[in-house]
Amino acid sequence: MGNLSRAVQQGEVIVPCTGTLDEMLAYVLDGNGRVIPGRLRDESTGARENHGDRVIALALAWMALDDAPVPGEEVVEYAPGSAGDLLKHWEVFG
Repeated sequence: MGNLSRAVQQGEVIVPCTGTLDEMLAYVLDGNGRVIPGRLRDESTGARENHGDRVIALALAWMALDDAPVPGEEVVEYAPGSAGDLLKHWEVFG
């Protein structure tokens, strides 16, 4: 959640959905230091229906994107005669 928050603040992620932004703003730290949707704190209001699913989906997508390899970032060299050399993997992964 921290990486997503930082990315939104720095303009790396633009969230056009106002519902998702509202959910993001509602997140709080509970008494144990866990990040939770703020509306879950008061279960008597029936607000447990809102679990912050959109925010979690966005955070997971950002995490996956952040971990994805960048094309052309890494140069792989294959030893002559190796499977990578024979199959010309540099053309695919190059």
